[in-house]
Amino acid sequence: MRRLFQSVRLLPYASTVNVRLVGEAQALLQQVREGAYASASATMAGMHEGDQVNFYACLGELKDAMAIAAHWLAAEPDSADAALLLAFAELGEAWRVRGEDYYDDIPAARRRAFPLKFQAAQTRFKELAARINPPPLAFYGLLHCDVVCDIERDARSQRFAQVMAMVPFHAPSVHMLAKASMGKWDGSDEQMWAYLRWISEHAPRGRDAHAVIAWHVVEWAETWVDECNAPLEIVGVVRAGRVPGLADLVRKALLDWLDVHPAGLAHALAGRTSLRERRHLSQFALALYFSGAWEEARVVMQAQGGKVPVEPWCYLAYRGSSILSEMLGGTLRCAGLAHDRICRDLGLDPRQVCA
Repeated sequence: MRRLFQSVRLLPYASTVNVRLVGEAQALLQQVREGAYASASATMAGMHEGDQVNFYACLGELKDAMAIAAHWLAAEPDSADAALLLAFAELGEAWRVRGEDYYDDIPAARRRAFPLKFQAAQTRFKELAARINPPPLAFYGLLHCDVVCDIERDARSQRFAQVMAMVPFHAPSVHMLAKASMGKWDGSDEQMWAYLRWISEHAPRGRDAHAVIAWHVVEWAETWVDECNAPLEIVGVVRAGRVPGLADLVRKALLDWLDVHPAGLAHALAGRTSLRERRHLSQFALALYFSGAWEEARVVMQAQGGKVPVEPWCYLAYRGSSILSEMLGGTLRCAGLAHDRICRDLGLDPRQVCA
């Protein structure tokens, strides 16, 4: 029966993979809960910079994070790690109040409340930034609060310069400045493209800062996909064509992130299997597709092996509201269907890609 549903495109050949670090965040809190503070600090220190945004976002979603972090800080007031954990727990609480809606869609009561939560988080990050040896994420946190709530925008350039001096092209901070440059965060397309090109020209090869380019090309394209109000079509190139050199920008970002030459692309992709790398590859696959860099998009799609994250792939196909749609998998199904559709657009057989 499953093969029949796949043949009529009601079920995808692709499957979804969880690339969020919820389990890792829960494990960290358990270490703190048990008083294993040295182990918790080691976990935080060993986190790859390309995982940090994902990790701390997952941690902020855990409702007991603030109480556990506060207990650690009370036990070890001088611990920068305890203070950092508490700051991100505050940030998670702020996002729970704000929600993911656009500002104009937020109910009035929450619109008044959420800036206060971000200000509380900002205070925590400020205290961290004032330490003798502040963690780079303290400045990322300040940038985060600034971008979301327009808090102390005049200090944005200084804070970015500070984190760049500590960790050049610190991926979380580069990501946040890219978000700030976007139209929906009070920037503009022109600012965003200029910033992404600056990353491309200056970031060292092999750094996750290059993956920021793919993330933001996809986020920029999502608005257009919603406006299209149609199943995914072979028209991503049409929109991307309004941005001169976009395909070359995304191609270069992929090669620079992997630190390879074009001839070694397929070989380099074969070993990229960590959750962080899977997240980035999924974004590169979509960015390459939307920008018209289809040759590279085919290679990345094949490297994924038919396993894609639920987001943002689920937004690229009809979710459907029927009982049958929900029975067949709902959001998970849509992510897989989007993958299969893009395979076909690229001239690939999803059955072979997912084999």
